[in-house]
Amino acid sequence: MPAHATLLPQPYPAAVSDLATAQALFTSAVQAHERGDLAAAERGYRAALRHAPDRPSIVANLATVLFQLGQFAASRELCLDVLERQPGAAALWVRLGNAQSRLQQAEEALQSYQRALAIDSDDVEALTNTAHLLEAEGRMAEALTHLDRVLAITPDHAEARNNRGNVLADLDRFDEALADYRRAQTTAPQAALACWNEALCRLHTGDFAGGWPLYHHGWAAGQRGQAPAFTQKPWDGSEHADTLLVWGEQGIGDQILFSTLLDDLGNRVRQLVVALDARLLPLYRRSF
Repeated sequence: MPAHATLLPQPYPAAVSDLATAQALFTSAVQAHERGDLAAAERGYRAALRHAPDRPSIVANLATVLFQLGQFAASRELCLDVLERQPGAAALWVRLGNAQSRLQQAEEALQSYQRALAIDSDDVEALTNTAHLLEAEGRMAEALTHLDRVLAITPDHAEARNNRGNVLADLDRFDEALADYRRAQTTAPQAALACWNEALCRLHTGDFAGGWPLYHHGWAAGQRGQAPAFTQKPWDGSEHADTLLVWGEQGIGDQILFSTLLDDLGNRVRQLVVALDARLLPLYRRSF
């Protein structure tokens, strides 16, 4: 979403009437952007640019809209074009890095973020996105350094706190990771993802009693596919329930792994119904 509705300075004068028109168009575009009307926002930003060409704030917001529309190459080319004339616009280096990252140009994206940080060493978005790319490349120590910097600037940055937990978990610093996940849970919209990551961390370390109760947060965090739409209440674990449905929520590998629990489960209910991937039916029929 756009960060501001004020035009940033540019290195050449603009007519007062043009600037006033650009500001009005820009403000209207920001309002459309904030209510999610990306098509109207794009039109408004482009109209504003015609009255105040190369304004970094307009270009940055237009690049963001193009990114949100999935037009990553267009967002990249827009930023590259303006940066040739205004290489000191840190926000455009960040937007360029974002587009390059989605275009699978990780090294170029890292370079763009570093250009932004050379201009503004406290640019939180550049620091956070750099850490994300470094983490994806397995450069955990470097990622941790950038996330520490973000949290030194904004201690309540939930995304950075959550990501820091992931990095610490990858470094086998599990107690520190759990502390970060718990702190990230206090801030939406990261709460569900932080709960999910805490669940995985606890399960990884063998803390099943602490991990399984948090596992359902994977649905809200977008990590477990579509949440179940059953009207029946979830099973509470009671003995000798009447009929229990177990369904294969995740992939074939998980359905095979958890099938080892079915015999024990069948002893606790009167009737067990299992729904699973059709490709596994022959295997299940032979095994049960």
